[in-house]
Amino acid sequence: AYALYGVLDAVQVNAWVLFAAYCFLNFTLSFGPNVTTFVLPAATFSGDTKSTMNGLCAALGKLGAVVGTQVLPVLLDLGLSYVLGACLVTCVAGALLTQVCVEAKAYETVLLEADAGEGGV
Repeated sequence: AYALYGVLDAVQVNAWVLFAAYCFLNFTLSFGPNVTTFVLPAATFSGDTKSTMNGLCAALGKLGAVVGTQVLPVLLDLGLSYVLGACLVTCVAGALLTQVCVEAKAYETVLLEADAGEGGV
């Protein structure tokens, strides 16, 4: 989504096309953080540490927002392409870290529990 928005901005397309790309970008960003902040920690950690680790994951997400807010003006001085590139790198790093650290079995268990009405998502 970041790459798409960056390309559209560089090509100088119509403002409505940029608005549509922004809406798509906002949707994709709102979907991912909610899942990774609240669902994956619940699926990953054992019952005795689940609430503590879920809170820690949420706090680290907020810390990332603070750091991003402080770094954004510096990147904007360099140009929009640097902002979008930094966001792209951050998203890819988060996706790779999730793939490495979260077992697929744990995530599937939460989805199956949700389907069975036992909690989960």
